[in-house]
Order: sequence, then structure tokens, then C-alpha cells
Amino acid sequence: MKTAFVNLPYPIPIVRRYRCSYNAPTFLLPPIELMYLEAVARKWNNQKTIVIDAVAEGLNGDQVLDKLKSFGPDLIATITGVESVNTDMAEIRRLKLAMPDVRIVMMGHLVTVFPEEYLNDGIADYIIASEPEETFSELCKKLDSGNSTEKMPGLFSFPEGRLSVGPPRLRMENIDSLPFPDRTLIDNSRYGEPFCKKPFTTMLSSRGCPFNCVYCISTYGDKMSFRSPENILEEIKIIAGSGIRALRFLDDTFNVRTKRVAEICELIISSGIRLEWTCLSRPDTIDPEVLPLMRRAGCIRLYMGIESGSQKMLDLYRRGYDRELA
Repeated sequence: MKTAFVNLPYPIPIVRRYRCSYNAPTFLLPPIELMYLEAVARKWNNQKTIVIDAVAEGLNGDQVLDKLKSFGPDLIATITGVESVNTDMAEIRRLKLAMPDVRIVMMGHLVTVFPEEYLNDGIADYIIASEPEETFSELCKKLDSGNSTEKMPGLFSFPEGRLSVGPPRLRMENIDSLPFPDRTLIDNSRYGEPFCKKPFTTMLSSRGCPFNCVYCISTYGDKMSFRSPENILEEIKIIAGSGIRALRFLDDTFNVRTKRVAEICELIISSGIRLEWTCLSRPDTIDPEVLPLMRRAGCIRLYMGIESGSQKMLDLYRRGYDRELA
């Protein structure tokens, strides 16, 4: 089977993530969720694959379609954003009308919350809920063998005009088992963030977030899973060896476990790798004693959400810390 992984066109540079979408004129991040799925399709399912990042490449819908027709996929996998979902569905419709025999699988927060609304017009065939890799791999196996996908864990479909809802799939316990994204499939010089060197990429060292801020959608829920520091270093070596000079850790909260952060930093330092990196954190997870170690390991920036100087508002947001920390 041949699968195309498509980051759909959009009028402005947008970053689509499973839980949200955002844009700024000063940065663009690669479609990491699609890159993980591509690695799974290639490594676990022996598929022929292609990655098309229409946002980074500046492609319009017709240009994407030309690339897809040249490749000839059996399956198209894509991710929808929140603010971009209407445009995304229009682009998916374009692909389906031009290639009606190609099955289309989507993931993203809105389509997962409202699966019937986004499947009932027959434009897309499947929606993957939550953590996608094991569900996607099983879907590919069933499609290859011709077996039914109804009631498959983690999957929504719409056979014969009715919604089929599979039971929730359990979270992956061992995310070290995931294959690394192949960053040679995209042009990493197209991505970056302010004051970071290029080429640039992103990676995940953990999944989930234990905090319960009322305004946030944690990517995979409040149960956390962690990659081992050794597994993280292995991927960093590949990244640095490919000529990439900077990366961002996309963990919802990178500094949740201080000891683990220190172990990662110590491994990077001892390896001799020179790579700039940034990460997301919270005021109450910062250990001042670990900050110098992070800097020595290449950290040049921590992004922290400081939502308010009012303790009343912080409490309403359920941030869980005193404003003095901010």
C-alpha cells in the first residue's frame, strides 16, 4: 500500500498540531504528528510513503493534487487544525473529488470531538482519535488484508451512512518503541523560530500533561508517558548528524521531572553534541539548580505561560501556583 502524508495548504504559515493550530510570521514548525505516522507506515507496515508539507513549500491545492497523482496513493493521511478546519475540509473535499478511490484518514481535536459532523458527507473515510500511531498501523493492516475496520479501537468511520465508533485505545506505555521521524523527507531549512539557527526541527520527549488548566487541551490527556534519556539522545544524534542546528522540544511541559531533565542534559553534554534547543515549561516546574545544566546542554530559551498577575485569575484558570512564581 502507498500512503501520502499531507499537511494541507493554507493562505498563511500555520502550524497544525493535534490539539490546536497557531500561526506567527516569525516561526514555522514541521508537521511532527504526520512525520511520526509516516515513520510508522514505513517501519511497521512496509509501505511506500511520501510527505507533502504544502504550508512550508508554499503549494496550493492544485499543486498538491499534481504531486499526489504522480505518487498514486491508496491512502491519504492528514491533520486538521482548529482555526483552519473549514479550509482544511474544503481541501480534503478537493482531493476526494479528484481521487475518489483513495481513502482519506484525518486526525485533530475538532474532528475527534465531532466525528459525525466531519464524516457524514463522505469526503473523509476515517478519523483517528487521540494517540494515533497504533491505531494507524492497525488500520493499514486491515485495509491491506481487506478486513473490516468497524469498531476498531481509536477509530471513527461512517459505513453505510451511520457512524461507527470504536472503543478508546489505551495510551502507549512504551513510546521508546516508536520509530524516529525521517527528517530527510522534508526541507528543514524552511522551518524555524526567532533567534534559532537553521536548519531547524522539533521532537517530543514525553506525551501528556499532568496539569488541569481550564483553557487548555492536553494533547494526549493527563496521563504522562516518557521516553528514556538514552532514546532521546539517540534521536538527537541523528538530528545533529543530518546537519540540523536547532530544535524545539514540543512536550506540553518539558520540565515536569527535574531529575529526568538533568539526565537528558548530562547525556547531551557528555556526547559533545552542539545543538541549540528550546522547550515549553511552567514557572512552578523550573529548578534554578538545573538551569545552568540546561544552558550547557544547548538550551537557549524556555517558553512559559504567565497568564495573569492576578492570583484570582490564576486560581480561576486552575494554574495551581502562586503569582509570586511568575
